[in-house]
Amino acid sequence: MLTLALTLCFALPIVQDAPEFSSFSPAEILTLADDFDIEDKSALDSFAEEVIQASPERTLYLGRVLARAGRADAGNALAVTSFESAVFQEAAFMVLSMRAYRGDEATFAPFAKLLLLPDSKGWAKAVRLVALQGSPLQRRELFRVLQSGSLDGEHQAVQSLLLMETGVELDDDQLELVEELAMSSHPLSEEARHHLVLQLEMDRLRGKLESQNKALTESLPEDHITSEDDLRLLAEVVAMVERLHMEGDRFTREELVAAAANGVLSRMDPHSTFFPGDEYAEFMFDMNPEYGGIGAYVNTRNGVFSIVRPIYSGPAYRAGLLSGDQILSVDGWSTLEQTNDDIIKRMKGQPGTEVVLEIHRRGWEEPREIPIERAQVQIPMLQVEHFPGDILYLELLSFSADVGERIADEIQRASQSGDLNGVVLDLRNNGGGYLSQAVSVCSAFLPTDSLIVTTKSRYEGSKEYRTESPPLISADLPVTILVNEYSASASEIVSGALSVHGRAKTVGWRTHGKGSVQNVLPMRALRDEPYRDENRNGFRDEWEKYKDENQNGEFDYGPRVKLTLAYYYLPDGSSIHNVRDREGRIVRPGGVEPDVRVEFPSSDPATWRELNRLVSDEVFRVYAQELFDKDPTLALELATNDFHDLSRYLGWADFVTQCDTDLEELVLRQWARLRLRSIVSDDRGKVFAGNGIMGDFVEDPVLLEGIRQAFLANHLNMKDFAPYLAVMGTDSQ
Repeated sequence: MLTLALTLCFALPIVQDAPEFSSFSPAEILTLADDFDIEDKSALDSFAEEVIQASPERTLYLGRVLARAGRADAGNALAVTSFESAVFQEAAFMVLSMRAYRGDEATFAPFAKLLLLPDSKGWAKAVRLVALQGSPLQRRELFRVLQSGSLDGEHQAVQSLLLMETGVELDDDQLELVEELAMSSHPLSEEARHHLVLQLEMDRLRGKLESQNKALTESLPEDHITSEDDLRLLAEVVAMVERLHMEGDRFTREELVAAAANGVLSRMDPHSTFFPGDEYAEFMFDMNPEYGGIGAYVNTRNGVFSIVRPIYSGPAYRAGLLSGDQILSVDGWSTLEQTNDDIIKRMKGQPGTEVVLEIHRRGWEEPREIPIERAQVQIPMLQVEHFPGDILYLELLSFSADVGERIADEIQRASQSGDLNGVVLDLRNNGGGYLSQAVSVCSAFLPTDSLIVTTKSRYEGSKEYRTESPPLISADLPVTILVNEYSASASEIVSGALSVHGRAKTVGWRTHGKGSVQNVLPMRALRDEPYRDENRNGFRDEWEKYKDENQNGEFDYGPRVKLTLAYYYLPDGSSIHNVRDREGRIVRPGGVEPDVRVEFPSSDPATWRELNRLVSDEVFRVYAQELFDKDPTLALELATNDFHDLSRYLGWADFVTQCDTDLEELVLRQWARLRLRSIVSDDRGKVFAGNGIMGDFVEDPVLLEGIRQAFLANHLNMKDFAPYLAVMGTDSQ
């Protein structure tokens, strides 16, 4: 009855404050906010206008609703009113911790004056909120205050905890303060305990890795490293190349030695390789969490560096950049005839810094300079769609952190919202990721102690990986996994293990066959230049001091070797790995053979040449844009499912005539619709799951078969669902 009463209360006009509203507890207000339909955009716009004059309780409600919709409109007002009472403040801080407020400077501006007022109510949690959620400028200012040592007394413990959360290595006195905080009744005691445990685990892991690398490198026989005959042979070959080869003057001695090392490793397998110091530095640059970018997929198209698609949660899209925009210069540096890697490196930088891009868009009379503030961009690793017939489609791009938990959450959320007839997990083109996440994904579907994979190594023996918790998903829920020849490593573990255990049907093409484990190992002969790893993250940050041993003014990493150290084996004992002979030829294919083999259709070379001509002439883009401009609602409907109905496309006959081609109209429709889906995605700020035709059941026969398998497991027939019947044919089951 309470929920009904609250709902009726908020059925009043948006700007009206119900008399009983102040009697609700913060928990009841938040519950009500979570029930609001955030698809009602007009209501959300009205909420944003109402924030200025709303009561504190109403502001809490508005802040939660708008944040669920990804909007930070109520952030500043909520921050201002967050100190009304201790109970209200707890709920307000909870809302301000939501993703929508992350990095929003206006939201956390009211907290700025609290940094130097540690005796104010809620100071500790407010400061921590700024540290975790504030803009880059606000966080830098906060860390400057924290590192200045200006705080004293009991507040030094909170200061030490916040520094610990940023990765700064604490001295013994600071660590003792955090330990005291963990054992107290302070509001942040739980966070202190969590980070002390995390620190202990990190120390153990670091020690284990250091011991492992030391054992691996020091176990190499000295005579193999320093053999004069071996070195003399290599030196003579290099000298011949330098003096006599027609291209010998184009390469440095270091490059030739690196090529020799790579030759040894490539003889072993395709996945072992040699990283010269500069290449390893680039690798670490890409992995460095302190660097950010503009948030866009980019590539060179028709000779011009362009945005393939912006990441809709990133700064490029917020700055107005769209798919197809051409990037002519970066901070005044021309991108013409430059490599993609060089351009991307210039666009990257520390989060919070600005980069100015010169952008040209079709229809603009001249290019425009657009400033963009770099940010740490989280590439969505899991894309979700709900297909007709209550089918949940999950496209997993990589096995990165937390994907196992996120997959389980999505399935449980879909199950709770209504009937769910099946899950299609798309692992096509997924090159792998963390082994722990492969086990985590399997754990969502399999009983406790189910064997997932075994690794076998020459130096470490065998190790089994098993599920450690009960399944989160009902055993009755049909699961289909889509794979292809580019599904590798962790993708093969998940598809293979679930197939072996009979928990999922695999559909598609035989997987890649990369069932091996690689470690990156340092070299004893050439080490990194000495540096002080102050935050103990395992690599050198720009601000950390180092010894410039070669006096070149730059920090130099030593080379690394990425070496295959173990193979994966599925629960039935089969190997995922391709077995090769001494010449590198595959003599026994590995990978996972799908339960149902479906080949993705391909076109003949003549068709591709004609399609390339039409794409270069931009006929598909122009037509799709004109259709969208005339009728955005129709564009969305066609992008979602056009039922292969050419009559629904505006001006279709004129478009076909303009194409002047012998290609079938259904092929032209397919490519026009691809471009239309891109335009609709830019407009709504949400990508369609999948990659081009893949992930689109209107065009993708592998996906359709995956859905059909789920229906069959539930004794359902495809022809009972009109959206599928239109694209599969009347004889489909």
